[in-house]
Amino acid sequence: MHTDEAVNAYITGQLLAGESYHYDNRDRHGPALYALALPLARLAGAHSLADLNEFELRLGPVITGTLAVFLFAAFIPEIGLLAAVLAALLWAIAPPVVYYNRYFIHETMFLAATMVLLASGWRMLKSRSIGFGLLTGVAGGLMVACKETAILGFAAAGLALLYGWFVAARIARANNSRPGSLGKDCLLPLIAAGASGLLVVLLCFSWGGTHWQGIKNLAEAAPHLSNRAGGEGHQKPAWYYLHLLGDGWSGWVFLVLALIGSLNILTRLVPLSATEVSHSPTMDADVARRLLVLYTVLICGIYSAIPYKTPWLVLNLWLPLALLAGLGMATLWQLARRTAARWPLLLGALGLLVLMAHDTRLRVFLKPADEHNPYAYAHTGEDLLRLPERMEKLAQTNPAGRNLRIAVVAADPWPLPWYLRHFPEVGYWQPDQNPGPADVYITSLQVDDALSAKLQSWRPEFFGVRPEVLIVLWTPPEPAAATP
Repeated sequence: MHTDEAVNAYITGQLLAGESYHYDNRDRHGPALYALALPLARLAGAHSLADLNEFELRLGPVITGTLAVFLFAAFIPEIGLLAAVLAALLWAIAPPVVYYNRYFIHETMFLAATMVLLASGWRMLKSRSIGFGLLTGVAGGLMVACKETAILGFAAAGLALLYGWFVAARIARANNSRPGSLGKDCLLPLIAAGASGLLVVLLCFSWGGTHWQGIKNLAEAAPHLSNRAGGEGHQKPAWYYLHLLGDGWSGWVFLVLALIGSLNILTRLVPLSATEVSHSPTMDADVARRLLVLYTVLICGIYSAIPYKTPWLVLNLWLPLALLAGLGMATLWQLARRTAARWPLLLGALGLLVLMAHDTRLRVFLKPADEHNPYAYAHTGEDLLRLPERMEKLAQTNPAGRNLRIAVVAADPWPLPWYLRHFPEVGYWQPDQNPGPADVYITSLQVDDALSAKLQSWRPEFFGVRPEVLIVLWTPPEPAAATP
C-alpha cells in the first residue's frame, strides 16, 4: 500500500469505528473517497481498520475506473461511435490508467466525475436543459468533494466554453440566426448547475450535516493550496508529464494519434460522417471538437506550469488526449477508404494495442513497485511486507500475544499504521521524544542518544520502506541460559 493509500485507509478505519469525519485542508483531500469506501467495507463485514484489507479498499476505485470506460459513450454525438469506442479501449488498457485505477486514492473518482462534467456540461449549454444543468452541477460538486484541484479543470473548461460562445455567436451572425449553443437562455440551466453543485459540496464536506466546520476549512484552503502548488518537495520540470505520456513502447504512438486527431479537427481534413451529422446537424459537433482541442491544450498547460507534480495527475491530461487519440485513429480509418488500404491500418491498430498491453503488463503486473517504474512514485517497497509477518511471529512467542507494546519512533511513520493495524498496542513518537518502555521498537535510522544507548544490546532487523528509506525493528536480547 502506498503511503497515501495507507492514510486514506486509516481515515476509513476511523469512520468505521464510529468516529466523526473531519476535513483537513492541509494534508487531506475531500470526503468522496471515504463516502464510497464505507458502504463497500461494511458490506464486506468490516467494523474497524483491523478488519480491512487491500481488496475491500481498492474496490471503490476499480468500480469507478470501470464506469469511466463506459462513460466514453457519452461523447459519441460529438466525436462519433468509432472514435468513442477506440478512446474507451485505449483508456481501458493504458498503463497509467490501469495502474492508478487500483490505487485507493481520489484520482479515479475525480476523473469519472470530470467525464460526466464535460459531457453533461456541453449538453446543458447546447440544449439549454435544466436536467443536464443539475447533472453538471452534481458532477462538479463531486469533483470538488474528491479533490480541491477541481478548480483547475473548471478553469480549463470555462475558458474553452468562453471561446465556444464566441464561435457560436460568430456562426449565428454569419447565418443571420440566434446563437445555437450558448445563448442567453442558458441562465436557468447554469443556475441549476451552480445550485446542485453547491448542495453536493455542502453535503459532502459537512459529512451529511454533522461537521459544518468542514465547510469553513474548505473556504480557508486557498493559502495552503497555493503553497502546495509551489512544490513542497514535489517540484518537477514543465516537461515531466510529457515524459510520462510518452513512456514505454506505446506512449509516443498514442501522442501521435492525439496530434492527428487534433489536426483533423482544426483543418477538417476528414468531414463529419453521415452518422455524426444526424446527431449534430447544426455544426455543434464541430464546435465541440474544437473545444475539446482547446480544453486539452489548456489542461495540459495548467498542470505543466504548476511546479507541484505527481504521476497520477497525468490522468487529467490522459483523458482528453484519449478522446483525441480515438479521433486520430478514426481519421486514419476514414482516410483509408479502400478495403485493401484498411488492412495495414487494422494491423497497425492491433500492434498499438499489443504494445500498450505489453507496457501495462510490465508497469502494472510485473514490476508495480519497482523504483524504475515511473508510476511507482515513492511507492512502498515489497520488502516491507516482511514486517507484519515478523510481528506475527513475535506475537506468538510473547505472553501478551498481539497486545505486545510496540513503540514506533520515526518522523514519518507511514505506511506502518496500515501494516501494524492488527496490533492494538502501538504508539507513535517523533525522534526527539521518549517512547518509554516497550516490548519492541521500530525506529528510523536516526534516533536520539538516550534511545540509542538503551537499544545497544537489542537485536536490529532492517526493512526497506521506500527507495533509500529504511526502518529498524529492535527486539530484546535473548535471556542468558542458566548455568547448570
